[in-house]
Amino acid sequence: MRLSKQNPRGPERLNVALSLGIALLSVLTAFSAELPEHCQPPASQEQAIRDNPSAKTYVAAGTWFVDQGDLKCAVATLEEAVRLEPDSAQAHFSLGEAHARAQELPAAAAEFRLALQYKPGMAMAHDSLGSVLMYMGKVAAAEAEFREALSLDPNSVFALDHLAQQLASERRYATAISYWKKALAVQPGSREIELSMAKAARENADPQLISALGDLGVLRANRGDTQGAERVFRQAIEDDPNYEQGHVNLGLILAKRQKFIDAEAEVDKALKLAPGDVAALEAAGRVKARVGKSVEGVALLLKAVALAPQSATAHLDLGMILAENYDLEGALTESGEAVRLAPSSAFAHLNRGRVLFDLGRKAEAQPELESASHLAPEMPEPYFFLALIAKQADHYKNAVSLLQTVVKLDPRNATAWYLLGQSLEQTSQTQAAIAAWRQAVAIDPDYTQALWNLARAVKPDHPDEAAQLTARYSEVQKKRLIVDQAGTLGNDALAAGATHDWPEAIRQFQKAIEVCGDCVIKADLHKKLGLTECQMGDIENGEKELRLAQARKPADPDIEQALGRIAAIRSRPAASHPNSGKQR
Repeated sequence: MRLSKQNPRGPERLNVALSLGIALLSVLTAFSAELPEHCQPPASQEQAIRDNPSAKTYVAAGTWFVDQGDLKCAVATLEEAVRLEPDSAQAHFSLGEAHARAQELPAAAAEFRLALQYKPGMAMAHDSLGSVLMYMGKVAAAEAEFREALSLDPNSVFALDHLAQQLASERRYATAISYWKKALAVQPGSREIELSMAKAARENADPQLISALGDLGVLRANRGDTQGAERVFRQAIEDDPNYEQGHVNLGLILAKRQKFIDAEAEVDKALKLAPGDVAALEAAGRVKARVGKSVEGVALLLKAVALAPQSATAHLDLGMILAENYDLEGALTESGEAVRLAPSSAFAHLNRGRVLFDLGRKAEAQPELESASHLAPEMPEPYFFLALIAKQADHYKNAVSLLQTVVKLDPRNATAWYLLGQSLEQTSQTQAAIAAWRQAVAIDPDYTQALWNLARAVKPDHPDEAAQLTARYSEVQKKRLIVDQAGTLGNDALAAGATHDWPEAIRQFQKAIEVCGDCVIKADLHKKLGLTECQMGDIENGEKELRLAQARKPADPDIEQALGRIAAIRSRPAASHPNSGKQR
């Protein structure tokens, strides 16, 4: 239950006059006489009571005792507050809280009723009285108090939560969850309320309640808590394995977390449960495209569009995948249909603008991007593309303004900082350009264009710094050449693996790792080598390579999944193991 935590008044300077000293001594004596000897509040509380022995100062001391868990002293102190001011609603309320904490429920209820007698509109007193009545088994009376509290304060998380608990205790789960959802809208992220919702959904396997649990997952996903969303969606599916939307949402969340193999498995389950469901088709299309199965993804989205031609989302998703696969004309058609169906969608205008920009039709792209920026002014992408249009038209002042908006909205965008530097230099703002390029290099130390431009710009005034920047530029170029060579060998290895020429694939990967040295793609090369060795049944060497990769990329989901599968294989009886190791 909530406790009143009023701050005691600070001590005032004492007059040294004897008469006042005698008066203060009498107050202290009165205070000590009213409380057990062991009830000693902090010095500041004691001083406040000496200065002003009122209900307010006694309530503050009583609340301190409650916080310390000393409920006997709390009750004694708060009873003195009530004696001093019998019509103080706060004093009666605080005494009721102390009685409730001490499990003295009838006494608590009596004090809460007195608080309401002196202050009828005290929402928290109705809520606390309801809680006490619920524990006393007076369910109907408790519900009435909770509802009265909410009529006075509709956003009281305590009242919403307590009413939901009371409804759940009567197995009125759907209504309970509706109140918990309202509480979460007021106080997002409350773990206790989320757990209560999950428990209610589990205890009553009602599809509506499982769906509500899914809504909770969506809420978490919208807040960026993908890990929490994944946990909630998995719980919903555990409660109802045939909850198709749960599989859809889980698949999308797993894709967002780059767990693509598991994501594809979930959307496949959703399609199996509901092969004609548009939401499942859209999600599956998106996930298939993310795992490199673009042809299959396009086919699924075409089916979704055919089943729901008025779905702007389906047209938008289809257009995005077509654009990624170089079918810009097809993407333009679909994004245009998305804009027609959802004219207030910033994403629809943005994607149509991007396709027109890529097609070189900048005059047509500009109004689409401007519409997107007006509909979603917090989104940096429309301003970025508008800046590119302005810069390419030599409208550098306009480009500067737009790029300043981009870096304000997305301060980690190194490309935007670099382009801002270029545009500032074109408007003779050299020092501002240097500052922008410094930002780009700070974000991405290997940004060669920014390094080169920064070195050139600082050379007249700072030749030593310019020399250092030029050396860094040359070193980055050298590293990139090595990465390119290693990448080419890695691609050759992948091509060999695609034809199941495992020895050649392994040889190429090993050569790529040797050329790479300590280059940026070393972890990926070890990962791909490890996965290839596992595919040919060489679990032992495959695990070694995966461990080397994991040391550099500890959160890589592909590595985690592969090592998990290896662990599962090792846990089987020895006779069922594939070859545990092969000579390379």
